[in-house]
Amino acid sequence: MNTGSGTRSPDTQVVAAAVQNLAGYLTEPGRYGIAYGSHASDTHGPHSDLDLLLVTPTWLAPEHARDLQDTVIRLHQDHGLHLDTEVAYEVKLIATHRDVQAALDHAPFPCPSSPRRPLIPPVPCETAYLNSPTFRLRLILNALTSPHVFLGGDLTTFTHHTQAAESSLALLAMRILAHQQRPEPLTSFTLTDTLTVLVRSADGATGQDYLGYRPSHALLGTLLRGLHRLAASQVAVLGPEGRWRPGPAWPGAWGLHGALGYWP
Repeated sequence: MNTGSGTRSPDTQVVAAAVQNLAGYLTEPGRYGIAYGSHASDTHGPHSDLDLLLVTPTWLAPEHARDLQDTVIRLHQDHGLHLDTEVAYEVKLIATHRDVQAALDHAPFPCPSSPRRPLIPPVPCETAYLNSPTFRLRLILNALTSPHVFLGGDLTTFTHHTQAAESSLALLAMRILAHQQRPEPLTSFTLTDTLTVLVRSADGATGQDYLGYRPSHALLGTLLRGLHRLAASQVAVLGPEGRWRPGPAWPGAWGLHGALGYWP
């Protein structure tokens, strides 16, 4: 790209267009929009779809939700992007605050009754599952904890949610490590351990077949910020040797609400 010419790369143009097209939907208090996925992480191809999420206090009226979907579809058409409808737009485009809370409280990942059962179930390539409430919550957690671009709206709510999401992801990594060590208790772990269990399952599943994360400096930063927030609530403790261990408030199998005693 010739930076001196004033031209912009396709991903910048698409995201800038999303900011302009979605501005009218982001004026209400408590609403914000983000772009995530390949266009936010600079791994997009010429026709990659643009992953968008509108977070709002309550669900949109049906006519407004349809209008938003039409706006996003036109945005893709105007920029020659692929329309990925494997997960329907009515499932993946809008999330309420209650949806965010459920996702960050690990609603998709209840504690298995048996140590042999995975804490993170594999993602079956089935339309019914990909459009289920469970997978929808998994997408919300991934969107808020993977590289994303703030498109506008309520910055305070956005910051509140993303910081809580970082804590939630770090807690999820601790839960996976603890589940893998059952029946022995979780004693200590490293930052690398938390990254490893989030990018690859015990059975070898990775990427979209698992939690959708890939090893990166961004993911390490997200986990480190989350662990330090958990440490502030005594859920985790960083030892002088650089290893982490569960703190006195470690809840083991609970989600963010159980870990912190409230939903921040």
